[in-house]
Amino acid sequence: MENIFPEQLKIHRKKNNFTQEEVAKKLYVSRQAASKWESGDVTPDLNNLITLCKIFDCDLNDLVFGIKKEKSREEEITGYIWSIGIILILIAIFI
Repeated sequence: MENIFPEQLKIHRKKNNFTQEEVAKKLYVSRQAASKWESGDVTPDLNNLITLCKIFDCDLNDLVFGIKKEKSREEEITGYIWSIGIILILIAIFI
């Protein structure tokens, strides 16, 4: 299986407008370590992978494999219900 993590890391870093230096500082590693992760020379340990997911607000499968989690139907419905609830509260406040 092809290792796509280095490219995914770069994509997420750029999407979040971070430099390698900024990512490295957030993880308390050297910029060279972050650079080696993006080049595929080295892979971060599990703790750093988890922290990267938190920094980039993404799922581990997305970061490592490029697989985005699809929202379940229940999650979509819950989102709609919250939206409707907020709209109703705002209407009630302003009426």
